Amino acid sequence: MSSLRFFFSSLSILVLFLGATVSGASEVISGIVKPRITIIKPSHVGQAPGGSEHSDRHGDHGAMSGGGRDGAPMIEDYRLPVNYSTPYAITTDSKGIVWFTETTNHSVARLDPATGELKEYRLPSTQGLPDPEWDYDPKSKLTTPQSYDVYSVGNPGALVVDSNDVVWFVTLLGNSVVRFDPVKEEFTEYLLPTEHSQPYDLAVDSKGLVWFVEKNTGKFGYLDVEGQRSREISLGDSADLMGITVDKNDMVWISDVNGNYVGRYDPETKKIKVYPITVPLSQPGQMRFDNEGKLWVCNLRSQQLGVLLFDKSDKREKDKGIYSTIPLPGYNAVPQAVAPGPEGRIWIVDSMTNQVGFFDSINLKWSLFEIPTANSQPMGVTVDAKGDVWFTQSDRHANKISRLIVSSLKTDQALTPRVHKDQNAEAAKAGGRGMTMLIILTLVVILVVGTGVFMFRKAKS
Repeated sequence: MSSLRFFFSSLSILVLFLGATVSGASEVISGIVKPRITIIKPSHVGQAPGGSEHSDRHGDHGAMSGGGRDGAPMIEDYRLPVNYSTPYAITTDSKGIVWFTETTNHSVARLDPATGELKEYRLPSTQGLPDPEWDYDPKSKLTTPQSYDVYSVGNPGALVVDSNDVVWFVTLLGNSVVRFDPVKEEFTEYLLPTEHSQPYDLAVDSKGLVWFVEKNTGKFGYLDVEGQRSREISLGDSADLMGITVDKNDMVWISDVNGNYVGRYDPETKKIKVYPITVPLSQPGQMRFDNEGKLWVCNLRSQQLGVLLFDKSDKREKDKGIYSTIPLPGYNAVPQAVAPGPEGRIWIVDSMTNQVGFFDSINLKWSLFEIPTANSQPMGVTVDAKGDVWFTQSDRHANKISRLIVSSLKTDQALTPRVHKDQNAEAAKAGGRGMTMLIILTLVVILVVGTGVFMFRKAKS
């Protein structure tokens, strides 16, 4: 535990007085669409923990049987048929179907791993926009004729699947929460009351209410489809909300970047209890609960995985908890998304160091594996019913979703991964060596100059 540098604090609990709320019916756009259907076969990729010896930026690897090199896990890559479609968020439904958003292709997609059938559904409000299949020449730095202006529609982001296998997602530019019925293949787009709010994350509670956060406005709220209304709750202009999730008691949890806290909203009392994060400027983002009720948080700026723990034995103080942070290896790590899985493994994708892996919350160890496709920009991660890990590769030239086969992990390899060199420590060592050389050179110069002066004076006398 000492090697993980945990930071603890007894959490003071504050109650926020909420600002004005806005309620009303949402404007609705509906439409049934025919999907683009493609059969795609995965390529099997072997990778080495802590650093791949083989990478491919533009193409898939050939098939490899068994696990990767050095006992690393097997990864299957599914390259998407539409170039530069930017796969972003990802999840699975009760039947094992994989759902993900394609941000620049303005689509939600469905992959059946058993058959390889991919269905891509284009959001009706974006019909007529140019396709994302254009390239940019960094040498000429000229605007390509296929480029287009940014529109106030589309750009699907975070998504979830509810208990009825209905798909919900937000549109970053379209300012909407979207419902997709997989049976009817029908979209229903609910426009939010506040313009340009940039809905960023969402969650569905047991009553069917769809909760969301608005990054541009300092508001969060919910969509009540049966009641045909929506409600926005303001935390003030200074709030910068990134993540939202709902616990088993339908309490709503939000993360505030500017406030540097995780908050719990009680829909009954309409009050928020704040759990401050002790590390300054941590930038709390996506959050997920594990099966034991611990809340895991991506701290993007402080390069840490956060966890909010509660003392269940103290019934007098149910709300008292401890927020702990676990540093990731590497000086520039950015845990972009989190997905708790079986056996106490908390899976993450790191968009800056280009890794996928897990924190073993039982043995308190990291196991991180470099993604073979260089600079792939993994942005979303989820764990399916079999325990396999799915993640997106959002970079324009990667354009894939991938599955890490957990059964191909060797137990000893998973618990003792190749050591990740701390680049801060390496830099410090290099700086120390440089300083030593500088001191030696300075002494040599002083010795030479001193000898010269002594010889000059001796010759003169």
